[in-house]
Amino acid sequence: MKKIIIILFLSITAIFAQESKTLFVGPFISESAGMNIVTSPEGRKSGLAISEVPNFGLTVVAPLNRGTDFSFVLDLAYSNQPFQIKNASTGEKFNHQISYIAISPYLNFEGLLFGFNFGFPQSANNGSKIDVGIIKTLTEVKFGGNFNLFSDESGTVNASVLVSMMLNETYNSFELNDPLKDKMPKPFVLKVTDEYNPRIASLTFSINYLFNTGVTVLK
Repeated sequence: MKKIIIILFLSITAIFAQESKTLFVGPFISESAGMNIVTSPEGRKSGLAISEVPNFGLTVVAPLNRGTDFSFVLDLAYSNQPFQIKNASTGEKFNHQISYIAISPYLNFEGLLFGFNFGFPQSANNGSKIDVGIIKTLTEVKFGGNFNLFSDESGTVNASVLVSMMLNETYNSFELNDPLKDKMPKPFVLKVTDEYNPRIASLTFSINYLFNTGVTVLK
């Protein structure tokens, strides 16, 4: 019995060491819900919106330590950021959908994720097309958890939950480029200034399949 336990322990250790040395690459798909966390001008309210198109892309995982689950993660994605602005008087809703080509570097330590997201706007609409030229490059901080669902020697299936917070505003100048200025009542007292420029907080659920490339990262 003792010999069996030792053999099992050595086998598991050998498998873990082998996995922790190699590069993993694979596709992912995710869904996001977002909300503006900046105070809206008088006459408007913020609401929750869900991405109309799933996010998708490629994940690369490079281990940084053989003894622990500590790795560098890079996501390359086509991502969508949703948020809702509604008319406080009539209840009319404008669901904003902004699409980005995004690069997201993370650190993963024992399933805890922390990183950043940088997005380059590709398209935008709120029921009507929005000129992407008025939208800033996206910068976000992201944190959450990663959960292994299945793994074998060929690859691994993982799910993750991430919270994202924008570090910059959405538009180049909200005062000049507010896309709802002709659709929503302007405030009677407060002037529309950049203090009302939306910043979005979002929650994302993701699943991926990562192939074990066999490429050695740690010797």
